[in-house]
Amino acid sequence: IKIVGDADGVKPAMSQAVSAVAAGAVAMGAAFLAGMDKALDKEAAADKMAASLGLSGEESARLGGIAGKLYADAYGDSIQTVTGAVESVISSIPGMRGASTAEVQAVTASVLDLATAFEMDVGRSAQVAGQLITTGLARDATHALDLLTVGLQRVPKAVREDLVDALDEYSPFFQSLGLTGEKSIQLLVNASSK
Repeated sequence: IKIVGDADGVKPAMSQAVSAVAAGAVAMGAAFLAGMDKALDKEAAADKMAASLGLSGEESARLGGIAGKLYADAYGDSIQTVTGAVESVISSIPGMRGASTAEVQAVTASVLDLATAFEMDVGRSAQVAGQLITTGLARDATHALDLLTVGLQRVPKAVREDLVDALDEYSPFFQSLGLTGEKSIQLLVNASSK
């Protein structure tokens, strides 16, 4: 190879090229490690969910896929949060264990939205929704989450936790009185304004 031109100008150019390649390699290595960390976090969260729910390998993969899709769609602040939400939905809401992928994903997204909007614990949101279904105050998960949303919107922020606690505790009593979910919510909303 014949170098034409100033030999002193070639050394700095080669040094810059080597530095750029080295910086690129370091960046690629860091990206690879970050990707590995995320993959390990996702796997650990899915393993925890599978163990706590007693899932088969196939079911674990399905529910882990739901969590991954929701996290990719910007739900939750971490994959652990979203996997925990899927776990809460499956364990707390009647019918979700056998529900389709689309249903579990939609209900989990709604639970995460409710918890975020009203600064509530995700697990508690799913548990109370499940209680509304179990006591017959709600037909299904969508109806239960709609009832919770309307109730929480109609009370002052300071008493939202009280509303959730009252729904959890008094749902069987409301059921025994023959009240609907809507009437039960209205009763609690009215009581909160006094």
